[in-house]
Amino acid sequence: MAIIYSYPEKTTPADGDLLVITDSEQVAPKKNRTKSLSVGDLKTYVQTGLGSVSSVGVAMPAAFTVSGSPITTSGTITIGGAGTEAQYVDGTGELQIFSETVNDTIVRLLPFSTTASPGGSETLTTLKNIVKIGWSGGNGIYVVNLPSAATIPYRVIRFVTNGTYPGGGAHKVRFTATGGETIDGAAYFETSKVYEGIAIWSTGTEWVIIQAKAH
Repeated sequence: MAIIYSYPEKTTPADGDLLVITDSEQVAPKKNRTKSLSVGDLKTYVQTGLGSVSSVGVAMPAAFTVSGSPITTSGTITIGGAGTEAQYVDGTGELQIFSETVNDTIVRLLPFSTTASPGGSETLTTLKNIVKIGWSGGNGIYVVNLPSAATIPYRVIRFVTNGTYPGGGAHKVRFTATGGETIDGAAYFETSKVYEGIAIWSTGTEWVIIQAKAH
């Protein structure tokens, strides 16, 4: 006879803890015999035995945090109980955290930060959906090449400028569509003010400005 205890008497499962499982692959008379499996063995199976995890909303409890490759997802994964959401970038080995839930009630958007300068440019590759833009230098135009609207249809990206912008409006950020796409039907859209913000939405073929704020 065995005395069965339940978590969380121990706060965290340890690798050496044993789990009771039923072997359903054996044929009679051995079919459905019980066996023991360690938590460590189960963790190894989750990390390597499955080959890859390809799903949206895969829950990863702290005891089974996947480290290293392979893991792929076309959506988001939830890490632990804190509600942190992230996106794995295929081919780069990078896990980008773009939002987190605090106390199960408050969702924070974690920004991608960049600094614009006259005559410069960059191609937006981050999967984070809020971009904070600062300014360095004198007047001029900084080009932000948008990702293709076809890459992630129905995605919303927000752009905000911070307090480093000088006055006068001659320091412009030019959001440029790529691959023959448009933003609000044009090749580009410009902002030039401190604490200005726009939100753009992908239709799957073009970008549409769904919200704009300027002082």
